[in-house]
Amino acid sequence: MEIASQELELMRRYMSEHLKRVDFKKATLTLEDLRAINSFLTDATSHVMSTTVAVFLISSVEKLQYYLKVLFLPPHMEATELKDLHDITQIVRSYHELYGAALRTASERFLQKASDGRQLLQSMLGTSELLPEGLRKGVTEFSNHVDNFIQAGLDDLQAVEYRAENRFGEALQNILYTSYGLVSSGMGMLRPYIRHLQCVRELVPRAHTVAALSLNSVSLCSNEATTPLYDATMMYHERIRELQHQIYQQLQKVEACTKLEAENCSSVYDEAMILINTNADVVKNFKIDFEPYREQLLSCMTSKLEIEMAKVLDMSLNFDKCVKIYK
Repeated sequence: MEIASQELELMRRYMSEHLKRVDFKKATLTLEDLRAINSFLTDATSHVMSTTVAVFLISSVEKLQYYLKVLFLPPHMEATELKDLHDITQIVRSYHELYGAALRTASERFLQKASDGRQLLQSMLGTSELLPEGLRKGVTEFSNHVDNFIQAGLDDLQAVEYRAENRFGEALQNILYTSYGLVSSGMGMLRPYIRHLQCVRELVPRAHTVAALSLNSVSLCSNEATTPLYDATMMYHERIRELQHQIYQQLQKVEACTKLEAENCSSVYDEAMILINTNADVVKNFKIDFEPYREQLLSCMTSKLEIEMAKVLDMSLNFDKCVKIYK
């Protein structure tokens, strides 16, 4: 608990220092401000996740070390060990699911913002009956392009997340059962009579620790990959808002002109139509590049699994050497 308190105090200081970089008194936060906040939240979440796993790990390893020290071997020790590893797996999976839920919430917010912009433009059309049909059609087509772009982006993101979810599940399963197999091999030396106790005392707590840290490490991959994802999407979030606002302002000019009976509004109509078509073409060329996010996310999970497998192999070889030395 003392270690956990120290970790939380360290995190509190880090949060305080990090947030000092952002001026929350400004009327509008810039993209750099938002990126800084996202970076802070990502780091803070990772810190909390790691601290939670560490507290659970310390408790379970201390229990293991005590059993091996006093040679008190509960009848269901292997089952208890498997349950402890399962519990850690559930903790890291829960954090991974929280990330997924946050991602869905952010996606829904993105959709809602775009929908709000569409409704704002449609409200302008609804209050101005004198607007030419071409303008109405142009605004509708622009909004449809925005909707299509966002939906295509969400579909691409979902495809990446589907692959990542499968790889995450495979990584967790491989780490869990490979590590348990190693631990079980060590515990097998204690029954029906105790053999190679020194080797077992070295192997079992270490294998348990490496498994827990590796499980936690894999679960952080999604969190660590938020920066390229954020950078890939937020620019479009801001750009779409700007394009919608430009059209809204132009429609306001058209509406003002139509209320002045003496005015010839053809030039204002033409200007609005050109802007709408130009902005629609801009949106049609939008394409979110998820490749940096996909590459970092999947590579992270693969490399963390490979590192774990290498550690398991190394521990297994060292255990075999230890057994041969103390025969």
